[in-house]
This record gives sequence, structure tokens and C-alpha cells, in this order.
Amino acid sequence: MATIDCRSFGDEFVIHYGGEYHRVNAYTFATSLIALSDAIRSANHLINPGYEIEISVEAIGPGSFRARIKTIQKGLNNLFTAQDAKAIVLALIAAFIYEHTLQQSNKPIIVVNDDSVVIEEGNDKIIIPRGAEKYYEEVRKSEAVKTNLASAFSVLEKDKSVSEFGITDNMTDTVPLIRIPSEKFPIIAGDAAINDENSKEVIQRTEVQIVRAILEKSRRRWEFVWRGVKISAPVTDDEFYGDFFAHKITIAPGDSLDVDLRILQRVDANTGIYTNAEYEVVKVYDHIPRMTQQQM
Repeated sequence: MATIDCRSFGDEFVIHYGGEYHRVNAYTFATSLIALSDAIRSANHLINPGYEIEISVEAIGPGSFRARIKTIQKGLNNLFTAQDAKAIVLALIAAFIYEHTLQQSNKPIIVVNDDSVVIEEGNDKIIIPRGAEKYYEEVRKSEAVKTNLASAFSVLEKDKSVSEFGITDNMTDTVPLIRIPSEKFPIIAGDAAINDENSKEVIQRTEVQIVRAILEKSRRRWEFVWRGVKISAPVTDDEFYGDFFAHKITIAPGDSLDVDLRILQRVDANTGIYTNAEYEVVKVYDHIPRMTQQQM
């Protein structure tokens, strides 16, 4: 069980890139930072339209590589005090990143206290400032926030030297307050819309075996075994979720699904060969219980 208290973020926080060496690739750092900054601006626009936030890098530090990010007030047309607005935005972004890696099957429970709001996801708790709860769902559903954060983690996912991403409130913290290991980068990166001339899509009807199911309609990734290889993919078939919520289907690990699997392939710049990069289950034709497979 983890309790993440995001109330300590004021007008700044420290982002942490974990790795073997005390450095990070310049492209990874710059691209992920720009996408993260755009996500913060998008969240701020939802919470406080007319009040702009400028993001700057204040300091660089070790552990393995860290940068302190500061938000600066621009303009006076704000609903909150400058400090309250920035604290709420940064807390919600931090909560969003952590909450999207939990992969819980139930919807979060929100408990409002006198001075805080507690978001319970299974055995995990995320604490955000009082007053932020009214914006929590807006930020969670924002396509702009999701797309920008997905882009940030898509870049991190490609850089195998980054072993974890973290957020904390002090440059000298030994352990970041929020730690996202690299194996969870694809969960957030899965929301990225990738459209470029160096990628192509293939739709293939196939069978996948369930390792871990996400039993709510979302872009969170299920875990499957496909052709002997473990893959992660969201299930985006509305009809399938309708049957599941109507209790026509009961899912268990080891069951299989007959599906249309969308495979996003990217070309390797050095070899010119397309390799599989992203997966998505776009249609579920049949659910195959594990017991039926054993009898066969």
C-alpha cells in the first residue's frame, strides 16, 4: 500500500530520471520536458482560464539526473491566488501520472476532508489539496492532458537508459515521492496518437491469452501473451465492455480472446525494417475460457 501526498507541491517540483549514469540524453530530456510542460499548461487552462503559467528549469541536480521545474505567474486574471492555482495544477498532474499507472479494476473513491482530498485506488491513496477535487475528473478526461503526458512517456519508453521517472518536491530527496518504473511507461504512453510517415498500421485477426485484465473501459493496457510473447494493449471494443458489464462474460487470467489486433509498426532508421511498437485490441469476436482450452 502506498500513500502519495501531492499537497507538498507549491509552485515547483523536481522531475527525476533514474538510470545507471548521472545523466540523461539531451533529446529525451528536452522532448519529455516540453510535453510535460504542455500538459501542465493544458491542465491550468481547464482549472483557471485566462491565467497563464510559464514553466522554467531552475536547477539541475543528480540522482540519477534531476531538474527543478518552476511555474511563473503571467497575467492577473485568475480565480485563485497565484500560489493556490499553481499548487492545484501541479498536484493534479502528479496525481494523474501516478493514478494512471495503478491499473486498478475499480473506479477511484474520492474522500473530501477539511483540508485535503483523498483519492483511493485499491490499496493506494493519493492526497491532493482541498479545492482540487472539482477539477480532478476534468483533468483525467482531458484529451490535451492525456496526449501531452502520453508523448512525454512515449519518449521515455524509447530511451532504454532511463530506468524510472520520478516526481518529488526537493532536489535532495533520496527517494522521489512518486516513482514510475520503466515497465510502466507504456501504460501512459498508450494514449499517444502517433501519426507519421515512418509508421504504419496492420489489423490482424488472432488469438491472445489474458495475463492481466483491466476491467473498466479505459485506455489502460491489458497484458496478453501473443505468439509466445508478452504484449500490452488497451481493449477499445465498446460492444465487448457492454457484454462484460451485463455479466455475459466472466474474465479470468489464462482465458483467451479471439480479436482484431491493431499493430502499429515503426521503421528502424538504420535498417529500414518495420518492427512492432504499439498494440490495440479493436474488436473482440469471442471469449475462450481457460477450462475449454484444457479440455481440448
